[in-house]
Amino acid sequence: MKLLLLLVLSFVSVVYCEFGADSCRRTLGCKCLWSGGRRTADCANAHYAAVPTTLSPDIQALILDGNPLNGLDEDAFKRAGLLNLQTVSLRRCDIRRIDANAFRDLKIVRSVDLSYNNITELHPKTFDGNEGLTKLVLRGNRRLEELQQYQFPPLNSLKVTNANDTKRVFGHF
Repeated sequence: MKLLLLLVLSFVSVVYCEFGADSCRRTLGCKCLWSGGRRTADCANAHYAAVPTTLSPDIQALILDGNPLNGLDEDAFKRAGLLNLQTVSLRRCDIRRIDANAFRDLKIVRSVDLSYNNITELHPKTFDGNEGLTKLVLRGNRRLEELQQYQFPPLNSLKVTNANDTKRVFGHF
């Protein structure tokens, strides 16, 4: 039994090391690890001004909290080759603007956290094509005063939109 446990632990260590080495080797300030059953790149507070383009395309969860992004450009994640993302955390990144196509082709993204930024508006097509999106967190965006009617495309699985600081909320989300 002890031998079996030792073999399992050795295998887990090898998988962890290989994943970490391959996924973050060229990306300074990022740690890659398995978290919640996902390949995660934790690049929090690493001083990135844009989504890093040197991460492995196998990354499933990306944490960019605390980076001075200021905005998300068109195809921000697609250009970085991060089309397998399921979770994106962009808390406290001083994001002011989000291009309508910033999240384009993230077909399996399930959770996006945009908390505590300076977002003033969201284009109604921002999450077009993100049919799997189930959680969108907008808490703490005090400059986001209004979400328009039909703000989000028909996202049948969107269950949580935390926009408790917005002054007026319309639509079907």
